[in-house]
Amino acid sequence: MSDATTLPETLDAQVWARVQMMPGGDVNDVMDVALVNTVMDRVGRGAADLRQLSTEQIADRLGRLHQFLLESPDSPLPRMAAVVESTTGLSEPMVIWALRDLLKRLTPRALVALVEAEFGHRDPFHGPRMLATHAAARVANPPDRVFYVMAGTIPSVPVEAMVLSLLARAPAVIKTSRAEPATARLYLEAMRQVAPDLARALAVVTWPGGTEALERAACDRASVVVAYGSNETIDAMYQRCRFPTKFIGYGHRVSFGLMADGDATLGEPALRDLARLWALDASAYDQFGCMSLACLFVSTNGPWTPEEVAREIALEGFPYTESSMPRGRLSAETAALQMQARAVAEFSGTLFSAPTGAVILHDRCRFEPTPGGRLLHVVPWSTPDELDAALRPLRGLLSTAGLWCEDPQRSALTSQLNRLGVRRITRPGRMQRPLWLRDHDGRPRISDWVDWTDVEP
Repeated sequence: MSDATTLPETLDAQVWARVQMMPGGDVNDVMDVALVNTVMDRVGRGAADLRQLSTEQIADRLGRLHQFLLESPDSPLPRMAAVVESTTGLSEPMVIWALRDLLKRLTPRALVALVEAEFGHRDPFHGPRMLATHAAARVANPPDRVFYVMAGTIPSVPVEAMVLSLLARAPAVIKTSRAEPATARLYLEAMRQVAPDLARALAVVTWPGGTEALERAACDRASVVVAYGSNETIDAMYQRCRFPTKFIGYGHRVSFGLMADGDATLGEPALRDLARLWALDASAYDQFGCMSLACLFVSTNGPWTPEEVAREIALEGFPYTESSMPRGRLSAETAALQMQARAVAEFSGTLFSAPTGAVILHDRCRFEPTPGGRLLHVVPWSTPDELDAALRPLRGLLSTAGLWCEDPQRSALTSQLNRLGVRRITRPGRMQRPLWLRDHDGRPRISDWVDWTDVEP
């Protein structure tokens, strides 16, 4: 364990062996402060090779890696899905769908376009360049190291984290959740086969969340700390950081759908198709993501009544999604909360139940939170003021709005949602499938990690 030149590979092999044996991924007996410091040192030494590469070269290597993962008989995607199912409860088809959907979008062209969109140039790290919007030339200085703290709900996020770090020329240490250590490790294992020069700038570690000594040691060595998780986790990690470390936290958010007025001549086939899209938004990641559809606001002046929409999602949408993307295991807590909500709704006669999903219809306009596990609330709305009153208390917590409306209404509704603090507006069926070329949770993905040097004329 003392050989620093082979430490990340040795560490990952030992930790991964323990993770395979321990469903909870508890590897606290492996990690200590000295080892955290050694890992941070080792990935830092991988920066030199990484920063000699152009953005196109990095994107091409990642493109070959993703092609291998998507097409090779030796792809670790099935292994990832099997282990993620055993630790998180998400079904294997769900995990495969999520990872394949992401990898298909992470094409070389898309990766280069992201860097250009965020920095104004595809190679902002290779010398000062004049940009049309700046009087001075400028060059970006990448972070010395990025330390990531992952949650365990969305298995595709660690893949995004490693890709973003490489595009930002930032060596990175990814601390996985004990509930989901597999995706990051197997993705890095595949990268070592296809693009070993990129893999040298990355390491994956696992220890129980809240281990202050280890987290503080990692934060002390990082230029940027990015944390995902509960609000309590975000607050704790923020306290671990000291100036000038940059801290970026992604805590609890909620998402909703909005159906406005529509063509009164739309019939049953259109409603069926729309119900399938809303069901996908409420089914992806079993409704445990920040961009998951939790509550659907349906206009009382639309082509279908709120009751018709609720019934169609439950009887057509959820079964259709279940056929290709089965729901996974529910935790005892989620199951108990679902049973409680179902019992109340059944008593009042507003429950539309599916074998692995349910829709609860409400009679007043207010946001209804969900415990997850494909339990969707449908609520009526009729005026913009009514919608404002329902969503204004959630300002600061609103992530994504799925919007179904006709073109004349779009401008007014998007302006209203913007005023309410919604960070992303998309169409039904895309809530859990965000565009790669976009901000994340209302802020740039990587451009605020870097420091800039301005060179004045």
